[in-house]
Amino acid sequence: MAVLVWCAVFFPLLNTGNTAMALLALAGMGLIIAPTHCVQGAIIAATFPVRVRYSGTSLILQAGAVLGGGLAPVISSALLDSVGSSAGVTWYLVGVCALSLGGVVALFRIAPEAPAERAPSSPELVSEA
Repeated sequence: MAVLVWCAVFFPLLNTGNTAMALLALAGMGLIIAPTHCVQGAIIAATFPVRVRYSGTSLILQAGAVLGGGLAPVISSALLDSVGSSAGVTWYLVGVCALSLGGVVALFRIAPEAPAERAPSSPELVSEA
């Protein structure tokens, strides 16, 4: 939720042209983003059973990198060119954050509430799976 709120003020702070406001915008984003990355591995890993946990986590992280990291600059540049200000980019960020918040809520509902599964400890169990 904090990322969603900060995204709404990030570009307006940068657009002031004031160095102190720009530093505040960057520092605020840096402080807010770090905790979100700290917990995402545990949340995503808890979504998958042990047998496919590594593959499932990798699939989510790689797809997120392509869709979020690869397309975001292209979409942001197109919005900046078409709107003529950073307002379009700000609303794009807010929308992506809202979509991400919905994804987190869904992941918490999917993640098992039972005690964590144990990984197979012997090679025989692994080969049978």
